[in-house]
Amino acid sequence: MANLIIVCGPQAVGKMTVAESLRDKLKYNMMMNHDSIEMSDKIFGFGTPAQKEFNAIFREKAFELAVKHNVDLIFTYVCAFELPQSNLLKDAENHRLNSNDGEVWFDNHIKIDNTNLHPDEVADMVIEQFKLLANEKEEKEYRFGV
Repeated sequence: MANLIIVCGPQAVGKMTVAESLRDKLKYNMMMNHDSIEMSDKIFGFGTPAQKEFNAIFREKAFELAVKHNVDLIFTYVCAFELPQSNLLKDAENHRLNSNDGEVWFDNHIKIDNTNLHPDEVADMVIEQFKLLANEKEEKEYRFGV
């Protein structure tokens, strides 16, 4: 069964750097929050109803196919925890972009304050917490899908 790791937190806290460390240590595929946003923006324009709908479908389909084809996937994400939908341009000023202590959204959830930690340390904590094993893949397979 495929593993799905979601690295979630406010903007500019190191999500992508931690995700890249996890990717390289575990040899998992990776999709950043921006990947689907940039694709949907190119086609439909930022913030339009079509862009929002396509972005959601893009992500859902990527997760569905990862599970179907047993592809371990890391995904980075910014979430306004008190809202089901949000606008990230305004969220940093207006919303809570980090979970509260003890707030758990998923069965397998870990909260890490990475303020004084190197990204590799954070990745190692995740790997240890969930007893994850690295895949046997060449770099071109997990980084570029080749």
